Amino acid sequence: MRRSALALVVLFLAPGCGGVAQGPPLRTARMIDGQRVEGAFVSPFAYEHFIRGSLAMEANEPQEAIDHFRAALSSDEGSAYLLCWLARAQLAAGQPEAAARSVARAVRLDERSELAWVVRGEIAEVTGQPERALEAFRTAVELEPSEEAPSLELAAFHERRGERPLAAREYRRLLARAPANLEARRRLGLLLLQTGDLDRGISELERVVHSSSAERRSILALAGAQMAAGNLARASELFRVAMAEDDPHESARRGHIEALLRMGALDLATEAIERYRPAGSPGAVALERAQLLLRADQHDRAVAEADLALGFEPDLGQARLVAGLAFERTGRRDEAMRSLAAIPARAPGFAEARVAMARILVRIGEEDAARSLLQDALGAGPDGPGSEALCLALADLQLASEDAQGAEATLRLSSSSAARVAMARLWLGQGKRSQAEALLRTVVARSPEEATAARLLSRLEIDGGNARAATLRLRGIVRRDPVDARSLSLLAVVFARERRTREARQVAARAIRLAPVDAEVLANAAEVEELRGARATALAGYRRALRFGPDRDLRRRLETRIRRFAGGRPQP
Repeated sequence: MRRSALALVVLFLAPGCGGVAQGPPLRTARMIDGQRVEGAFVSPFAYEHFIRGSLAMEANEPQEAIDHFRAALSSDEGSAYLLCWLARAQLAAGQPEAAARSVARAVRLDERSELAWVVRGEIAEVTGQPERALEAFRTAVELEPSEEAPSLELAAFHERRGERPLAAREYRRLLARAPANLEARRRLGLLLLQTGDLDRGISELERVVHSSSAERRSILALAGAQMAAGNLARASELFRVAMAEDDPHESARRGHIEALLRMGALDLATEAIERYRPAGSPGAVALERAQLLLRADQHDRAVAEADLALGFEPDLGQARLVAGLAFERTGRRDEAMRSLAAIPARAPGFAEARVAMARILVRIGEEDAARSLLQDALGAGPDGPGSEALCLALADLQLASEDAQGAEATLRLSSSSAARVAMARLWLGQGKRSQAEALLRTVVARSPEEATAARLLSRLEIDGGNARAATLRLRGIVRRDPVDARSLSLLAVVFARERRTREARQVAARAIRLAPVDAEVLANAAEVEELRGARATALAGYRRALRFGPDRDLRRRLETRIRRFAGGRPQP
């Protein structure tokens, strides 16, 4: 009985529930937490359906949300507030015309509803009417200057359109009158990071994290920014804070270990694997330690940990893969081949093992044997004939022997994004630019998180003079992954082409700090120097990039640039 009474108290005290059934849709004053609040409120008779509709929206079930909001409106048909929520659900369900009709009804009922104008702006933006969207968002802000949500939406609109200075201005205006708005401060911090203003971006995110109600996503964003800035100790600490004792968040755990590894604290990193993976089996923990040691070039220790993992789980193919790769890197080819060949056909790590074996065969001049090995492995692995690793490796060998037709046929076996990107590179080499660009756009549309395809498409757009589209895409990548050095370095090239030399050099330097031996990063940084007229520095940068094993396409591009500068053969 007490629980039922408490539920009723919570229901009637909850913001958004005014306790007025039906009546004029005027803006009504209510006392909430001891303060007089004027706004739109939901009738208690409609509140259950309103909450269910809101939850459906959060779960990305707009059609279910539409049903609940309509049910709520049947109890409170004069609610402009509910009509706005219905319009949002209709827009999310791909029904912009219905959404426009719903929000028009809301405005007729309550012409001072800032939410109605915000939703009008959202509809106009989705239907490709940016001027009307901007007007609607500004109207919402003017109606209720003290409301924070419309200002946040206006700033986000500018940000989505790539209007960074305007977005930053709106976030700062909002923070000037509402300094406790953590969402605005978080977004401003991320925006500053994307523009290369690392110090101020970190400063804003630090203020968010220091608040008592900081969310995990803000802590992770700051940790990534601190890692990008080279503040590895602070990054490690933040990643550790983001790991709750009862919920060791995987990205936070991996970030903490990565920061320790970059600091050179290898022993602490290996200890962290066991400490923050309480649910892992002994074999899985030993395998992760072996993989970490392999990355740190501690080959003997990696082999020892791999053997330990196999002691716990003899069928752990990934452990044999680690041992085989460690043997390969130390020149112990026979031991490498034995370890790699022992991985069963259907076990995880089989494809990577066969690729490593083919790599060894190529090094000793057995290209035909390497091709045969990969062709036999296709169809035998756990992924069937479409194994991404096997298809990519075999296609690479076929291209090396100038069998472009065979490489294209091999790549068609895999439906992976990486195989499609390789196909696009192949077509670019054949002069089929329009086909390659169309394929890349398809990959990016289906998998927005596919950074390699997005970078290659951005490079085509940059070279084709469409720097704006490339900038928006690259900023999206960096927003998701602030330590993506390759995307950062390509963004630096865009800045250099726009004559923003100082910003370009800052971003390029940050990318090099993140990946000092990555050929693509070094090549893009050298291009920044070339664009600012520093020919000698650019030439040295291209030659340095060539030393760090670029792929075939990048090597060709580097050799062409070096020849243009030096007037002779490229120096390896």
